[in-house]
Amino acid sequence: MAKEIALIMDASDADLWASYCSVELAKRSGCGIQALLMPSTVPDRDDSRQVGAHRDHYSNPYDLRGTFSFVVSLANARGVSINCHFLRGIVEDELVDFFKMKRITCLVISAQEEDQLRARVRAIAAINNQLNKDERWYNGPLRMLIARPWDAETFDRILADIHSSMQLNFAW
Repeated sequence: MAKEIALIMDASDADLWASYCSVELAKRSGCGIQALLMPSTVPDRDDSRQVGAHRDHYSNPYDLRGTFSFVVSLANARGVSINCHFLRGIVEDELVDFFKMKRITCLVISAQEEDQLRARVRAIAAINNQLNKDERWYNGPLRMLIARPWDAETFDRILADIHSSMQLNFAW
């Protein structure tokens, strides 16, 4: 079984850049992608072990198909295998088990705000610590790519690249 990249999305605008980064990384490294939609990836203050508590307006996973559609289309255009998962109310232990089962070796996360970024890095660091303590984990430390908002020039370049790859793929 090949190693995989986990793309953790939260249905925000930053998912576009994180999706692009994960697909490009997967294409170059020969990995597949496990896309995880966690609508609230900032841990609740009441429960520090909670990684993704859902919000009421995200309670139906079918309302979030658009979030997955871009990354799935891009992955298909680039020839990258992808699986999508909608997670709600997940705790660290379950995410650790998921990472072990899917052989996740790299995470791609996004954040628009500094406080979001710090909370996500803390949550991922806790998961990484748990993985490294587990004798069944043999993939080494998780690598993490943080996709941050881009400037207008980068955005235009990425959109042009996406557009050209989609045209080439669908021209067959």
